[in-house]
Amino acid sequence: MDSFLPPPVASAASAPLVEFDHVSRQFGSFRLALADVSFRVGRGELVLLTGPSGAGKSTVLQLIAALDAPTSGVVRVAGQDVSRLRKAAVPLLRRSMGIVLQDPMLLDDRDVLANVMLPALVTGVPVAEARTRAQAALERAGLAEATLRHARPRALSGGEQQRAALARAIVNRPALVLADEPVAHLDAAAAAGIFATLAQFSAAGVTVLVATHAVPAAFNLTPRVLALAAGRLQTASALPERA
Repeated sequence: MDSFLPPPVASAASAPLVEFDHVSRQFGSFRLALADVSFRVGRGELVLLTGPSGAGKSTVLQLIAALDAPTSGVVRVAGQDVSRLRKAAVPLLRRSMGIVLQDPMLLDDRDVLANVMLPALVTGVPVAEARTRAQAALERAGLAEATLRHARPRALSGGEQQRAALARAIVNRPALVLADEPVAHLDAAAAAGIFATLAQFSAAGVTVLVATHAVPAAFNLTPRVLALAAGRLQTASALPERA
């Protein structure tokens, strides 16, 4: 299957997968969402974008997915300036990413397995292969039980719904997963489970960027942290103080 991004790799390569080069994003005359932000993310890295509401975390993810364009500076994904992509290439870029939002946005007219299969079917994957991929993705996300796979989304807990959204995000085997506040509405235990699942994706070679205002205390890994405040970037080598 053709893909904008290269397949996941077992270890980080020298060339960054995501690069921000002096990126700013201005909305109107007064609101500066990002101010001269520069960073690089290597292949297979797990990176947390932290900061309070309005810090610019979601803007970073939207720029990577070409859902928005920088006012100045360059955003590169796999070496390509995403703001200069041909119009026809933008959907291909987005399909090659797994995107997870605060709201899982699962369709309640079908079961969880069918929800997870949907992105693969949209890209032309045969039904049997899409089902196999979806089952594997659900297993990786911790929803291997048949009672969960065949349940309607409304029958799942909030944490289980978010796990289903994670499975849907990886069903097309992306090299890059973007998660925007995926634990915002979950309790501490469920949030820790989601972070652990994202860490497993990274360990398998998937690059993962997570926008989050808080890191659960049970999360004992030390991923790279990019801390944002009022659109300006501060880098840290360890987790920020936990909320």
